[in-house]
Amino acid sequence: MSQSPENPGGFKPPGPPAPTKAQDPKQYPEPPGGFGLNLPPGVSTDVYQEQQMRVDGSGGSNSYAIMSLIFGILALVLNFCCGLFGLVFGLASIGTGIVALNSQNVRSGDRTMAIIGIALGALSMLLWVVLLILGFGMSMFSP
Repeated sequence: MSQSPENPGGFKPPGPPAPTKAQDPKQYPEPPGGFGLNLPPGVSTDVYQEQQMRVDGSGGSNSYAIMSLIFGILALVLNFCCGLFGLVFGLASIGTGIVALNSQNVRSGDRTMAIIGIALGALSMLLWVVLLILGFGMSMFSP
């Protein structure tokens, strides 16, 4: 290494960095489809759009279907301790379930919740009638 006025330490000046594998554009092409989605040909993006709608909060669940399910569960529970409330919540469960099924944009999960809510409400009302008959029957046989 010889020293010169242009190169006082005798070292070579740094050149451009050597390309690494990640920076080599020929080795890693841009994924097709854009937006970072690397989907095979023929695959629809509908699944991803539906998931994004759920994350964003748009296109959420039908609140009437959820209310129908909750009212149906409450109706069954309240039948055993407060009979009249079981009947009221059973009617509310059936009503909100029918409204949920008749709405314009019913998804399969909402439809399932509404149907289960209607079934629980009907079962609760049937149980209320059976308990009412048994209650009157027991009171008639007491001395």
